[in-house]
Amino acid sequence: MTQDRTFQKFDRASQFWHLERLYLDLAKAKGRSLTPLEKQFLQGLLCGYSPAEIADVVYQNPNSSAVRVYLSNGLYRYIRELFVQRNGDTVRIKNWSCITRLLENAGYRQGITDSATNLQMMSSVSSLESGEHLDLAGFIGRKSELEQLQEGINRYRLVTLLGTAGQGKTLLAAKLIEDKPSQFECVVWRSLQGQPSLEVVLGEIIQAIAPTPDLPPTELERLSWLMNLLRSRRCLLILDDFDGLFQPQHLAGTYHPQHRLYAQLLERLASERHRSCCLLLSREQPQEIAFLGASNPQSVKELRLSGLRKEDALNLPELQQLSGDDSQKQQFVNVYVNNTLVLKHTALMINTVCQGKLKEFWHRKTYVLSNIREFFEQQFLRLCDSEQEFLYSLILVERLQQLGVQPMAMNEARSPLDEIGSLQRRLLLTPEGQDFHLIPLWQTYLIERLIAQACTPFGRDRNTALLTEIMRVSLFST
Repeated sequence: MTQDRTFQKFDRASQFWHLERLYLDLAKAKGRSLTPLEKQFLQGLLCGYSPAEIADVVYQNPNSSAVRVYLSNGLYRYIRELFVQRNGDTVRIKNWSCITRLLENAGYRQGITDSATNLQMMSSVSSLESGEHLDLAGFIGRKSELEQLQEGINRYRLVTLLGTAGQGKTLLAAKLIEDKPSQFECVVWRSLQGQPSLEVVLGEIIQAIAPTPDLPPTELERLSWLMNLLRSRRCLLILDDFDGLFQPQHLAGTYHPQHRLYAQLLERLASERHRSCCLLLSREQPQEIAFLGASNPQSVKELRLSGLRKEDALNLPELQQLSGDDSQKQQFVNVYVNNTLVLKHTALMINTVCQGKLKEFWHRKTYVLSNIREFFEQQFLRLCDSEQEFLYSLILVERLQQLGVQPMAMNEARSPLDEIGSLQRRLLLTPEGQDFHLIPLWQTYLIERLIAQACTPFGRDRNTALLTEIMRVSLFST
């Protein structure tokens, strides 16, 4: 491999930096021209490569000390002298990662003419869609979750915050950045609702971090440029609604065909060295996350958001408006605490229909009310057929066993690994010893749905044995 071919990875620096002017100014600071090797090392730094990565490209040995010696005894010294000659400032170069920021603020980056304006942008939240504008006045609890999330973005390159719809993932992330985390130079929030292409999203993020007049044309080139930026700056990227990239009626975390390159984004964020963090908010776990976490345990963290703590739920304004004794309120929280949005909507419905009286609500024995049934329906219809049938089988056997009834059409629920794994990625199933647990409110919804389905010819033809058993359950339950 020739030397010219070896340094091709650094060539892109000329597209974004005023290299010739920088070479001349550094030559004045040095007292003579830069050597070709010094120029190539400088280009590597400007592309966001660390000294170890430059050594890996040049010498095929990331542990080579030659690059560090060149930088410490050469380029770093010339850059310090450059700033002394320009305005008498003495700059401290703590490590390689501050080089691009220093030179960008000095005006050597193409398209950056006002460094003060750029620094102001970098210290703010660049919201491309939503997030920090959410009203957090009613935010309650989640102290432990906030602490875990804060620790996660400080320690890991890729953090996934998972939770079913209505758990409050977006609110929690908005609360996290309410005080603009000081450890990050830039916070960029991008919702993926509407399934934007990776090319568009990468272009917007790059422009938010460091505006440039000439974006690379392809997705892969933009991805490489973004990774270089994340090496040179400490940024927090928040990708909300990540599950919008997944196909409904498929196993959880299955990308739409046109969005498969997002998997490569996650892989590079997890496996490559950089100074930043990407926080994903999703209702479903991407299929590659478990593998990336096992391969890069020091870089990838997954947090799963469950319901509010019961003592926090009791303090919700919607619940405070209901009348009832402590045991009735505690019972209400026990049933609905697994989902914050469902809990709030149900409390509002009770206030409207039952004059806020919990005693009257419990007397009606209707737990999945009309205003939240659609909420469950939307999630259920995202499942593939085999997941739906497995959930039906699971709740049927559980209910029959609770009633001491031996199922007529089956001896035990099937345990297909693909479906179990998918439902766990959706956070609908949680392991409980050797078995799996489905939250009671979902059980109630599914039983209601099965009984309604039993009244249709399609339902009877599709799974006669299963529907016969669920009708038996309903009879035994009365």
